[in-house]
Amino acid sequence: MRHIIIILALCSALLLVAGCAGTGNDILDQDTGSMSDEALLKYYYQLEEEIAKCERQSDRASIGIGTGFGRRGIGFGFGLSQGMVNCNADELGERRVDVRLQLKKRDITP
Repeated sequence: MRHIIIILALCSALLLVAGCAGTGNDILDQDTGSMSDEALLKYYYQLEEEIAKCERQSDRASIGIGTGFGRRGIGFGFGLSQGMVNCNADELGERRVDVRLQLKKRDITP
């Protein structure tokens, strides 16, 4: 029984790490200078979507309820958590301004 608990704890830890792996900062690593006009415009709208998603994530709260059965009886659990912010809306906003300036230089209006 003890081995099963250890295995479940390790699996839970791996799932937690895998869930936190993507932070959305890959979007900030892209080079806009070498993008075509169409790619730059798509990138601008992608930044808009990421900013909106980032702002929605920070306001979320979740509730969890669980039950369990074992040799020694029944167990109940209750949890409440505030959503984790995996991105920085300010950095994304600064990047959006840079992209907008580059679009303006190319005479493209989003």
